[in-house]
Amino acid sequence: MHGIIKRNCAPEGAAYRGIYNLPGSCARHHYQWIEIITDPFNQNGDFKFPGGEIIDNEIHRVALAREIREECDAQVTQIGPAFGKVIGYDIPRETFILEQIREHYFTTNPEYQAGLNMLSNLDESTGMFLKAIHFSAGKHRDQRRKDEVHSPYINHPIDVARRLWEIGGVRDSTTLVSAMLHDTLEDTQTNPDEIRMLFGEAVLAVVLEVSDDKSLPKQTRKRLQIEHAPHISDRAKLVKLADKSANLFDLIYSPPRAWSFERRQRYLLWTEQVVAGLCGTNLALEKNYDEILANGKQILKLT
Repeated sequence: MHGIIKRNCAPEGAAYRGIYNLPGSCARHHYQWIEIITDPFNQNGDFKFPGGEIIDNEIHRVALAREIREECDAQVTQIGPAFGKVIGYDIPRETFILEQIREHYFTTNPEYQAGLNMLSNLDESTGMFLKAIHFSAGKHRDQRRKDEVHSPYINHPIDVARRLWEIGGVRDSTTLVSAMLHDTLEDTQTNPDEIRMLFGEAVLAVVLEVSDDKSLPKQTRKRLQIEHAPHISDRAKLVKLADKSANLFDLIYSPPRAWSFERRQRYLLWTEQVVAGLCGTNLALEKNYDEILANGKQILKLT
């Protein structure tokens, strides 16, 4: 693809930049910039190679053709019919942005390529998160929360992920996906290999870190959560902190129907012990937890 100049749609009279791909023996000049200064009073422009100049009284097309010959030791016609059209000025200025050269240029521009990679990663992260929602919803489909209205269980992992995103400003895909899956190993018939196959080793590692061993007595599991909290990974700490905030909020405002006042008090105090081992994880999430805790202590008469 040779000799096509790409121009943008800036206001008339402004300076434009285009990209020009020279063929054959001029490989050293691939992707050289051409300055294009448009004349607001006509369709022509002043085309100038880096380091080149327009000789007195040369018209634009002659100057451009001469510089091409000097730079490339080739005839203008060898560059291709598309460039000849540009030289002949028979393409309106507003049509100079051609999809082919646009794609060719932008895919060779490092900054644009970095942007594409970011968008690609974003697309992949979104897809992975949607897959995690679908997976978690399927695993928890027959489960309900213990509140008065028996809310669908899937509401909880969604809330944990939401807290990470909205309150904690967490943008790490592995953490957010792990939040959606954090109860699947512990509370459903999910096999670790399922998570590994669908979401990868990093996600599985976080989910394992925040999952209790249900073969142990309940009080042992609660004690181990307190002991392990300072030593788990940063991702696991984020998930656990958001999880404890979500559970404590529900305990205060939508408590399990069968729980006594004293049991709610004990649970609140236990979460405080667990979260003490998560300090320094995320200030916004910690502040949010502290606010919920303070309100809870007032409501549950622990102050």
